[in-house]
Amino acid sequence: IYYTTDGSDPTTSSTAYSGPIALKNSAVIKAVAWQADVIPSDLCVQSYILGANHGVRIVSVSGDTAVLDGKTGMLKTGIKGEGGEAYVEVYEPDGTRVIAQKCLMKLAGHSTRQHEGQKGFSLRAKKVYGASRFNYALFSNRDYTSYKSFVMRASGQDCRQTFMRDSILSALAADTGVLYRETEVCVVYVNGRYWGAYNMRERVSNDMIAQFHGWDNPDDVEYKEGGGYTSEHYQNMLRWVREHDLS
Repeated sequence: IYYTTDGSDPTTSSTAYSGPIALKNSAVIKAVAWQADVIPSDLCVQSYILGANHGVRIVSVSGDTAVLDGKTGMLKTGIKGEGGEAYVEVYEPDGTRVIAQKCLMKLAGHSTRQHEGQKGFSLRAKKVYGASRFNYALFSNRDYTSYKSFVMRASGQDCRQTFMRDSILSALAADTGVLYRETEVCVVYVNGRYWGAYNMRERVSNDMIAQFHGWDNPDDVEYKEGGGYTSEHYQNMLRWVREHDLS
């Protein structure tokens, strides 16, 4: 059995298991069983959070330091579009682990990526990593039990103040029938290191829009991100609104 404690996937060059592993600090242990001429075992992962007593959900993300949190990692540089393979574990406050799988991790946000130390990121389930969805009821105010992706957001420009502004304002739409992003308060650990308080948010996507409205096929959703104000379809919609009585 070979194992690591730095977040990276173990290889036959990693430390060989020989007995109980002593931990002085929080860490993510990843292990694999290997034998010559035999298919290696599946990756086994477990986070150990020491000396902490969080009353909220814990999201533990682990992966290659150079990709995630090293000097040139996405959570340090903030370069738009940065992303890579990661392993995510989600623990409820009572310690129950409800998600444990590989996924795609990508930076999220705009100006906060460059100006704030605590950067937002998305986690996206991909079949290439083993599972195409996160099968758990991530948001207590939603009936959904499966998600393709979600976002860990440090509340944008409010990350130095309350951490609540955006999620509270969004929640004002909860009983209106208008699409809004639900929130769960969490703490994040990256490769065993405490990374701060975050808001787990629904990620706006074709899948999220179809899920909210109860539509069967997310591929039928035409979702415009970013420069939507200049799209022909969006301008046609505005023109129709101006020319018709909406009462």
